[in-house]
Amino acid sequence: MTTKTNRTDQRGRFGIGLKTLKRIADDLAIHPAPYHFSGDQLSVQVVPAEGPLPGFYDPATDTMIVLRLKTDFSEEGLEAWFAEWEDDGLIFLTWVSSFRWCDPIGATLQGRTLSVGVWENIALVGGRDSIIELSRREVESTATSWTVWRATLRVPGYLHPAHKARADVTRISVAVPSAAGAGSLYIGFKTRVAVDLSFSLDAQFDPSTTREALIESTWNNWLIERCGDVLGEIAHGRTRPLPQHSSPSAFDLRFRSGNAAEAGISTTRAWRAQDTTAPTPAGRRRWCSCQVFRRSPLSGGPQCSSCRGVRR
Repeated sequence: MTTKTNRTDQRGRFGIGLKTLKRIADDLAIHPAPYHFSGDQLSVQVVPAEGPLPGFYDPATDTMIVLRLKTDFSEEGLEAWFAEWEDDGLIFLTWVSSFRWCDPIGATLQGRTLSVGVWENIALVGGRDSIIELSRREVESTATSWTVWRATLRVPGYLHPAHKARADVTRISVAVPSAAGAGSLYIGFKTRVAVDLSFSLDAQFDPSTTREALIESTWNNWLIERCGDVLGEIAHGRTRPLPQHSSPSAFDLRFRSGNAAEAGISTTRAWRAQDTTAPTPAGRRRWCSCQVFRRSPLSGGPQCSSCRGVRR
C-alpha cells in the first residue's frame, strides 16, 4: 500500500530501496510515531514502540527503521561501503543533507554532512519558453563546494514519466564544483550511468532497474534535450562566474544515449553562439562555429573539439 503513485517528485523505482534492505535483514520494523509496525511485503504486524536514543532518535519527532540483520551480515562490508560514499552523493537531495553511522548509544562512527545555502532566484536572460524559473545556491562539504543551479520547466501535456505521477512542471539541476573533477548523472542519488561531464546533472529521468542506463523513452529524450536549454541559460551571460575548467568544455554534453544527446549538444551550442567572445587569462578569443573548445594536447591552446581548429 503506497501513496507514492500520486507524488510528482517521486525518484524511486520498483521499491528498490526496501528490496535492498531486505537483502541484508530478515525483518524490518518502522517507527513513525504514533505507529509502530513490521512487515514482510505480504503482511503487517503491530510491534512495540522503541525507546529514545539520545542524539539519534526522538520518538516525538523522528522516524526510525530497525533491521534484524541476517546472520551473514558483514559489518566490514558496511564500513567499506560507507568509506566509498562521497560527499557529492547528497548535493541534489531535497530533504537530506546529512547521514551518520552510529553505535547503539548514538555516538557517530562515520558520517557525511553538507552545509547548504538558501536558494536565490536568478533572472532569466535567454528567452527560452520551456524554462519558467531559475535559482541558485551554494553547497559545501569539508573538502569541496558546489554552485548548484535549479531550473523549473514546463512539461508538455503529452509527456509522462514511467510508473510515476505526472506534474505540469519538472526540475533539472546542475552542480558546478569549485575544483576540477569528473561529474555524474543523478536521479536524486548518483547513478552509474556513464557520462562525460565536468559538472553533475540531476533530473527526473527514468532509469533501468540497475541504474546503470536510462531507458529509451520519449520522456527521457525530452529531458535530455531540455538539459541543453538549462545549460545554455546558465551559460548565457554567465561565463565568468563558472570555474575555468568547466567553461566552455563543461557544456559539451555527452550522455552516450543517441540522437537525443546530440540534440542537447546542439541546443547548447546554439545558446553559446549568442556570445561572440569569451574571457581568457590572456585576453579574449572568438568562438568558432562549433562553439565547443578543449585544450590542445600539443599547443596547450584552446582547441575546438569538433573541427580541431586551434584558437589563440
